[in-house]
Amino acid sequence: MKPLTTVHIALNNLKRRPLRSAGLALAVAVFSFTMFGGALLSASVKNGIDSLSRRLGADILVVPRGYDKKLQAALLRGEPSAFYIKGDLADKLRDVPGVEKTAPQLYLATLDAACCTVPIQVIAYDPASDFVIAPWMASAASPTPGDDEVVVGSMIVGEAGGELSLFGRTFRIAARLDRTGMGFDTTVFTTMGNARKLLRTAKNAAIENFQPDSVSAVMVGVQPGRDLKQVANAILREFALEYDLDIVVAKNMISDIAKKLGGLSYLVHILAAAFWAAAAGVLSLFFSLLLHERRREFGLFRILGATRGKLAGIVLCEALAVGAAGGLLGIMAALGLTLPFHRHVAMSLELPYLAVSFPAMAILGAACLAVSLAVGPLASLYSVCKIGLGDAYLTLRSGE
Repeated sequence: MKPLTTVHIALNNLKRRPLRSAGLALAVAVFSFTMFGGALLSASVKNGIDSLSRRLGADILVVPRGYDKKLQAALLRGEPSAFYIKGDLADKLRDVPGVEKTAPQLYLATLDAACCTVPIQVIAYDPASDFVIAPWMASAASPTPGDDEVVVGSMIVGEAGGELSLFGRTFRIAARLDRTGMGFDTTVFTTMGNARKLLRTAKNAAIENFQPDSVSAVMVGVQPGRDLKQVANAILREFALEYDLDIVVAKNMISDIAKKLGGLSYLVHILAAAFWAAAAGVLSLFFSLLLHERRREFGLFRILGATRGKLAGIVLCEALAVGAAGGLLGIMAALGLTLPFHRHVAMSLELPYLAVSFPAMAILGAACLAVSLAVGPLASLYSVCKIGLGDAYLTLRSGE
């Protein structure tokens, strides 16, 4: 015979009514799922924004008119794009007051890469002038691609030292990058020299009108202390008509994304609060009804010598067990939906998305579980306060 401890009695009570116990746990699980899933989404998007701000590098991005959204889609989500402006623009922009450095980039969209079942983005850069891509490649211990070499994003199939076919040419994979949470994860990087050789043999309709000196965008670094808006306006005044340009100010782009994150976080907090209140309300109602249903049971316990504190402990243990089971169920469900489908989640959000590390995930899970554990006991407080207030004998005889 096991001793009739408070915990033992509470667990036996829950086992005796499995459907009732499962219903209570499910109410907590819905709240836990919403809270933990929302926290993971918010933290992952914040990681993606931080990654974008660290890696973007340029202050101003110059693109052909009408392609500013295409550029953002390529950077944020890796959506393949191909658009061009005259290559001499990069040199001319260096003469604009306030411009410190410029770096051209060339975007190619390939439909027939052996690595993937979907189109991928190829970004070519000039190592001699580049200040955007090369620094974070170096920080990730990835070399500058040599002749007929490429560096691939984390979601491109292929290992370092392997081969990748692009536009009918075979390239050696020099390195793979770590996850960035940006479109760079589905991008192939190479040098301008390799891209020019590739284009000479390519038969892709997307690049039929490509000119030998064309580039897709020019990354601009502004001198410290200079006003970004004034420099951007100076570029537009001097070159907008000749080159038919649009300007993307990186700071504004990141700020817009941060506003979307703020809206997402606000929605998550509202939903979490609403579900917490609903879970607490449902549990409070259930415990109140259960107390009425179990009044003879508690009366018998009192006659057998149980104190009000003992009865209160039984109810609180039941509530704690319900909170623990529901909290763990909700957390596991959120992980089961988030981890395998994080790429689809990122695409549907249309925001940079970099999954949080497992230690950070564990901290979020522990915090969510702690709140879930608190729901049951808090919801049962009213019922606990009413336990044992009446005469034990009359309570036992009630209902006869």
